[in-house]
Amino acid sequence: MQKLIYYVANSLHGFITRVHKDINKLIPNMVGITK
Repeated sequence: MQKLIYYVANSLHGFITRVHKDINKLIPNMVGITK
């Protein structure tokens, strides 16, 4: 059971990190478009 929780938490962390990087790329583009 603990391995499952660890796996899910790890996957979630990787997913959040990827999304965060994408957002960091998107925001400057959006700011550039609106200016």
